Amino acid sequence: MALSASALSALIKSNMQAVGANGSNLQKFCDAVAAGIVMSVVGQSFTTSDNGLVPGVGTGTGTGIVGLTASPMADISLSSMSSRGSNASKLMNAIMMAVVGHLASAASLSSTDPDVFEGIGNINIGSITVVESAMANNILAQMQAAGAKGKNLQNLCDAIAIGVTTGILTLGTGILTITGSPISFPGPGTGTGTGTIS
Repeated sequence: MALSASALSALIKSNMQAVGANGSNLQKFCDAVAAGIVMSVVGQSFTTSDNGLVPGVGTGTGTGIVGLTASPMADISLSSMSSRGSNASKLMNAIMMAVVGHLASAASLSSTDPDVFEGIGNINIGSITVVESAMANNILAQMQAAGAKGKNLQNLCDAIAIGVTTGILTLGTGILTITGSPISFPGPGTGTGTGTIS
């Protein structure tokens, strides 16, 4: 698995339609938001706390950025908006629910683990290198490319980005299974690893 802008867009669209959203630009909106988020997460790095057998070099693999909760992420987004329409809460909750679900089910995790050659690596909360301003700019660029305008466009993109990145930075984690080869006689131990998201 890997993160997919089209898959995330489909989730956002489904969630938005479920709360009554429609309109001729719905697909373009969902595509732009999803693309901006995915391109801001793919390729980002993280660190892990490893536990298992040492000494030896291992590689970790896993699926899913987990631990996120959509409702507080949506609340953070809404609180950052300078103005909100009557459907803003429904909009943000639809987006955040889709993001939480897609990150948990599709994010592909890989790590290099120089200490532990067999065991488990847990992503350290706060170590995933997402950047709010970069995500906001990516969403804005995708929205503008799709023809979006309006005086509140930047504010909307900023709000979506702060919700997603704050959620990832304060709660986001994941589990990787480490496999490799021992260097000498193995025993239990700990270590640290580094990895990337795809």
